[in-house]
Amino acid sequence: MKKIIALVLVAVMMFLMGCGSNRVQGSNEILVPDLSPEEAEQNIETIPNDHDTKPDNTDGGAVRLTYSDQVAIKLNEEIASLYFGNPGQSNQDMILRIVIQDKVIAQSGIIPAGYQVKTLLLLHDNVPLLKAGRYSGKFVIYYYDQKTDKLATVNTEIPITVVVEK
Repeated sequence: MKKIIALVLVAVMMFLMGCGSNRVQGSNEILVPDLSPEEAEQNIETIPNDHDTKPDNTDGGAVRLTYSDQVAIKLNEEIASLYFGNPGQSNQDMILRIVIQDKVIAQSGIIPAGYQVKTLLLLHDNVPLLKAGRYSGKFVIYYYDQKTDKLATVNTEIPITVVVEK
């Protein structure tokens, strides 16, 4: 009987420790809205010479991405320099994240089809986590249907190299 009580106590303690660690890990996580935010990314610009049009006969999402897999971060300016475009052929708007070691370092506002971004502001709370050096990271792209504004059930992860400078 004592063994059963001891096992139950150990299981309860492990459960409580697990719950606490999940809260701490998720406490700095930035949530992605279920519906497309109304505000576009402040640093977007139109893609020059983008004369592509959206396909008429798609029953779902149709996206095309243009990007560079190199990102430069300047800690003293708290900015990330990159290239990411959502060409006019896409029928999805997008939110872009830069993630390093499961930490969201930067997140854009909405990037509509036909627009690109070359600079993102770093999330101020995560800047102290970075030191000068080279990191493996990823772009995480979330898609929003342009007609319904609903978040798609799929996202895309693209491996990138991030060089951090002071």
